[in-house]
Amino acid sequence: MATPDATTLTLHSLAVVERFPNGDFLAYAAMDPEHAAHAGDEESALEELRLFLSESLSFAPAHGRRVGHDPRVCGRRHDAHG
Repeated sequence: MATPDATTLTLHSLAVVERFPNGDFLAYAAMDPEHAAHAGDEESALEELRLFLSESLSFAPAHGRRVGHDPRVCGRRHDAHG
């Protein structure tokens, strides 16, 4: 992630990560589970989610400042099926 400057706002949000029995991972913002990232490992799923949210939020009004997004996983990992 680029170093923030005077026109960048970094947001931290709660992300949910689920692990499926086949070993795949699903990551989504807790406030918006409709948009999820699917990958073969947890790190890739979170990176895909971060990229999606950064792009989506970059167009949101932020009082003249560009918005960056840095989701952090909080809480325990959830196994989707057991």
